Amino acid sequence: METKKAWVDFNLIKAAVTMEMLIVQYGITGLARNGDELRGVCPVHQGKSKREFSVNLTKNTFCCFAPTCKARGNVLDFVAKMEKCSVKDAALKIDEWFKVTEQEAGESESLAQESPTAGGIDSTAAALVAEIETHVSRTLYHAALAEAKFSALKQLLPVR
Repeated sequence: METKKAWVDFNLIKAAVTMEMLIVQYGITGLARNGDELRGVCPVHQGKSKREFSVNLTKNTFCCFAPTCKARGNVLDFVAKMEKCSVKDAALKIDEWFKVTEQEAGESESLAQESPTAGGIDSTAAALVAEIETHVSRTLYHAALAEAKFSALKQLLPVR
């Protein structure tokens, strides 16, 4: 039987996960970039106007200007609205997707295990495997992010 986490650090989640990461996670396309801002159709209420939804990448916030939606907030609020769940459940879901608390714990453990002790090669190898898994996971995320940006860019360019 799987047990749910009782506690998650909201500040850690907000510091580690960006709105851009969530846009990729949800497969949201068609947002137009203007400096540090993205605009488009609101994914929360599936609106019609291409100007009603705004993401500020610098502040890591979003806002829908449609009178029927008015969703706004940070990454936690965004996932809570998209998933129709509480902010706590949104934080747990984000942590599950991006392994934020595992990465934080993994970095602490790898610092403690950098020098081989009586545990020998097995514990050192396990620590290296965990570190490699973290780097591979981050690389795959960045590849997906680059693909989403490229796709958005292609939509902005005129067809030849």
